[in-house]
Amino acid sequence: MPRRAARPDGTPGGPAHHPGPLPRAEPGRRRRRGVVEVRPAGPGSEPAAGGVVSAVDTRWTVTVDRDACIGTGVCAGAAPRQIEIRDGKASALAPQTEPDEAVIDAADMCPMSAITVRDAASGALLAPEE
Repeated sequence: MPRRAARPDGTPGGPAHHPGPLPRAEPGRRRRRGVVEVRPAGPGSEPAAGGVVSAVDTRWTVTVDRDACIGTGVCAGAAPRQIEIRDGKASALAPQTEPDEAVIDAADMCPMSAITVRDAASGALLAPEE
């Protein structure tokens, strides 16, 4: 393993560390997040201060194909608020969740593509990428 240069006091440096955070998505990949909809309060009226009159509550559905799951636990490490390992296989803690990039990452990291994340309202597939 590469080592860091000696410290100014002459003591040896420790293991080299990654220079910064690891990228969370492939370049050019778009993440889908909660939807905010702006609507005027009535015909011809102006939006309220700040521009947002109402927000559409977005939920995601998380499902795990336990037959396909091999129990690596990568998903539970990436999204511990949404996924746990139960009896050696991944399980969703709740059938729906608030939008969270961690659950998208968990689905993308699954080596068996056993986790799917969909928009609860439309059913659109959010992860894994096809």
